[in-house]
Amino acid sequence: MDDKEKTVGAILKEARLAKGISLADAEKATSIRSRYLQAVENDEYDKTPGEVFLKGIIRNYGNYLGLNGPELVNEYKASAAGMAAEAVRSKGIREVEKVRLNIQLKDKRDIGSGTGRFEMPGLPKLPMKQCLAGLAAVAVLTAGYFAIPATINYFKNMPKDEAKQTEQVKPEAK
Repeated sequence: MDDKEKTVGAILKEARLAKGISLADAEKATSIRSRYLQAVENDEYDKTPGEVFLKGIIRNYGNYLGLNGPELVNEYKASAAGMAAEAVRSKGIREVEKVRLNIQLKDKRDIGSGTGRFEMPGLPKLPMKQCLAGLAAVAVLTAGYFAIPATINYFKNMPKDEAKQTEQVKPEAK
């Protein structure tokens, strides 16, 4: 059987077997599930997730086996369309004779704004007395946060002699 008469699946399967690679090894190397690889090898394309995935599987699997993956995709497209492989090949980049450009320059002040003018959003008016009261409350709480633990540590670590001196001595009754 000639290469021109072989299906894409047969070419892939023959290349895999010639290299002595199992489907499990191919799955690990390509990150393509073995059931999809086997479906492609058996030309059961309806068992794959879809046309786009099928083309990606054929290309990646072919490249992994040392074949020309994009060429295999072209052969698949041709066989699916019932045409010769040469008829489906990409024609390359399309060239045109004339190109029409419509260039519009903007003023410097228009760049980035989209409106043609520069505006700062208005800030809401805040009542000054409430803001100052809030700042004072935050200052008192911050001072307490730092002062209270220091005071507690001072009294915890105070020597016992000083603690006795700070106690008031009651006069004894005679």
